[in-house]
Amino acid sequence: MKKIEYKWIALSCTSLGAFFSVLSGSTLIIALPNIMKDLHADMITIMWTVMIYMLALTILVPSFGRIADMYGRKKLYIWGFIVFTFGSLLCGFSRSGLQLILFRLVQSIGGALLVANSAPIVADAFSKKELGKAMGINAMVISIASIAGPILGGALVNFGWRNIFFINIPIGIFGALWAG
Repeated sequence: MKKIEYKWIALSCTSLGAFFSVLSGSTLIIALPNIMKDLHADMITIMWTVMIYMLALTILVPSFGRIADMYGRKKLYIWGFIVFTFGSLLCGFSRSGLQLILFRLVQSIGGALLVANSAPIVADAFSKKELGKAMGINAMVISIASIAGPILGGALVNFGWRNIFFINIPIGIFGALWAG
């Protein structure tokens, strides 16, 4: 059996992380009315549930990119899976709108670690000749997650909105192990 080259392992792992991060945001959109009703939350709280994730990513990705340059991309990437998965678990057990916002912030810290390190890991693993193909595959996975998210969200919300977050747990555990 032929040994899989590191570059393909790196690409598959970073693609999983990108898929994971984008999928979580797009599945959530479908569940917002159910979350609002179940947690007795107002529209502002529900909007912050979505906005806190994007705001934190926007602020943290550049900082985490620099920190990863200093302490190691792979290590922080694995921590991204761990923190995102833990945040997802907390989100699934939220009992109020405020808890959900705070736990989404935890989840977004993990997402920022994944996003900040994904492209640099791929860029380090592939030669300049193959880099375009690798980045294209990574971008394609992100596009698929954007499309699949609402479909998966619609299916999961039938079993309860908390499953939108709980589905991330096995993916996150697998991703952390695969990245290690």
